[in-house]
Amino acid sequence: MEFIYQNSSLPPIGGLNIILDADNNAVCITETTKVYTCTFLEVSEEHVFKEGEGEKSISYWRKVHKDFFSRELKAYDLDFDEKMIVVCEEFKVIFK
Repeated sequence: MEFIYQNSSLPPIGGLNIILDADNNAVCITETTKVYTCTFLEVSEEHVFKEGEGEKSISYWRKVHKDFFSRELKAYDLDFDEKMIVVCEEFKVIFK
């Protein structure tokens, strides 16, 4: 997960990302294929399933991401709001 605060650039289509594990070891390289914004509550079940985390359910996704965003927003003295705009990014693995 990535936290992007207001006035930050969206990830570019075709952008490359090095994905790290919990020990900061590179596990793969991805290429961004789609980027869009919507409210937290508008994130679709399709997007949640593609993300593939946990049990792949929208209820699990919302709980985990609400916890994550709440922690990240504290650094800006902001509170989580289900109507906040989030960035959804899709990608493909190009190197493992």
